[in-house]
Amino acid sequence: SHYFDFTEFKVQVSSAPLQSLAITSVIHSGNNVTLTWQPVPNASYTYTVQRKTSLSSATWTTLQSNISTTNYTDTTAPASSGFYRVSSP
Repeated sequence: SHYFDFTEFKVQVSSAPLQSLAITSVIHSGNNVTLTWQPVPNASYTYTVQRKTSLSSATWTTLQSNISTTNYTDTTAPASSGFYRVSSP
């Protein structure tokens, strides 16, 4: 799990317990957040990106699934804070 603090914008990236993903970059610009991660080694998987706006919330919103690349841009990111996780089946 990685935690990034951009002044007032916070991003937490967690990987699924079965596949550990190395997050290499988180870029916040306006209402966009671009996440980049390393691929699962020696495999060809798809990825799912989820977000929630509060750590106390139990519900994650799936932003995109079946991502075949190792990056995703959330164009509807909240202005104040967002918590993200990237998983691979």
